Amino acid sequence: MSEGGTSNGVQGEEESTEMSVYKKEACKVVSFKLVYDKDDLDSENVITFKPEMAHQIFGESESIFGYRSVSITLSYIHNSCRCYLDLETSGKITSDSMKADDIIKSLNPWLPTNFTRSQEDFMDWLGDEQHDKMFGEVIATFEDCAEMTRFLDDSVKPTYKITKNGIEDEAFTDFHTRFETFIVWFIDAANFIDLDDDRWLIYYVYEEFVHPQKKNNL
Repeated sequence: MSEGGTSNGVQGEEESTEMSVYKKEACKVVSFKLVYDKDDLDSENVITFKPEMAHQIFGESESIFGYRSVSITLSYIHNSCRCYLDLETSGKITSDSMKADDIIKSLNPWLPTNFTRSQEDFMDWLGDEQHDKMFGEVIATFEDCAEMTRFLDDSVKPTYKITKNGIEDEAFTDFHTRFETFIVWFIDAANFIDLDDDRWLIYYVYEEFVHPQKKNNL
C-alpha cells in the first residue's frame, strides 16, 4: 500500500509539473508598443510597457493555458491608436480532456475595432499616419523643462496640450474607441463609456515635440 501511494503521488506531481509548463501569466507575456514610424517595430528605443492586470480578458487567474510559450505584442500607432496584434505561440497542448485557450477570442472584445494581424497592413497605416493630428479645443498648453529620455542625446523637450472634446465629431469618437481599449489593462472593473450619451466631455493630453531625426512635429 505504501509503495502504491508513493507512486501515485509522484505521478501526480509529474502531471502537475507538466501542466504548469502550459500555464503562463498573462501580464508577463503581453507587451505594448507605442510606434511612431516603421523603424520602431524593431527598435530598442521604442516605448514599451506591460499591463497591470488582465483578469477581464483572461479570467481571475490572469493566465493563459495550453502553450509552451506565448508572446503577445500589441503595437499601437502613437497618434491614431491603430493596433497590430503579433501573437506567437509554440508547443500547443494535445489532450483529450484539455484544450488550449483561444487567445484571439479572449482578446477580441478588448482590442480596437479593425485591429490587424498583418504587419504589412500596419506598415501601410504608419505610412499614412498624421503625426500632428489633434482632436478638440486646446484649453491649456505647458512645456516640460525635462528632456525626453527617448532622445537624451538630442536634448528634446516636449510641449503638452490639453484638449476638450465633445462626442459630436465622428472621427474623434472613432479615435477614442481605439484609445480607450487601454483601460481594461490598467483600471480595475473598467468599462467603455457610452458614446450615445451626448453629455460626455472628454479631455486628452497630447505630447508634442520635434523629432530630432525627421524634424516633423509628433
